[in-house]
Amino acid sequence: MPPKSVVSALQPLQPENFTTAHHIGNPPTGFRNPWPSYNTSGFVGALRTRFSTPKNFVPVPLIRAGLVQVRKPDFGEQKDGLKATWIGHASFLVETSRQDGADRGACILIDPVWSNRVGPYGEPKTRIPT
Repeated sequence: MPPKSVVSALQPLQPENFTTAHHIGNPPTGFRNPWPSYNTSGFVGALRTRFSTPKNFVPVPLIRAGLVQVRKPDFGEQKDGLKATWIGHASFLVETSRQDGADRGACILIDPVWSNRVGPYGEPKTRIPT
């Protein structure tokens, strides 16, 4: 007869003074902001903020001195080592070393957003086309 295994549950990891006072319902179905500085402005307030808040975009300088140097990428030309190419914003192409007998290593594209819009509700288009 095989030996019996016993699995016991671990205690939940919660910080000291943990409270669920900000949860709504039992079981929780919502959240209430507990901070005294928070005030609800409602749907109209959200629209007002969305369309009337000034956009403080930083202008692109006319002189490129001080900006990151733009270089022509050399995808796949480096034979050994790990190489990361910054494509823009949060996008990177990571290339790994090639194994013996292989033409190239693995290419991994890391990009959280690869479209013209970030959200599903008609957010503004990105400033640089994809």
